[in-house]
Amino acid sequence: EAMRSLAEDGALRLRMGEAAAALMQQQTWDRVAERTLAVYYDHIARRNAELRTPNSELRTLNSELELRTPQSEVELKTANSPPDDGRQR
Repeated sequence: EAMRSLAEDGALRLRMGEAAAALMQQQTWDRVAERTLAVYYDHIARRNAELRTPNSELRTLNSELELRTPQSEVELKTANSPPDDGRQR
């Protein structure tokens, strides 16, 4: 319906075009960059807030990761060495 109105009403197309041109005059690359950064910073802040208040799923994941993380150099070497097939070398 909106597309039909635009196609049929030349005055409406002209008004909308002028309004769009006026809006674009207000836009600068600095403003676009500021708004883009604001979105990123907002997302980062929300994500950090989620991580500071872990739910049970995150607590479970953290526990699993702690269990899998080698705590010493010996464990690290063991974790990175090939499996022992029982043969002496």
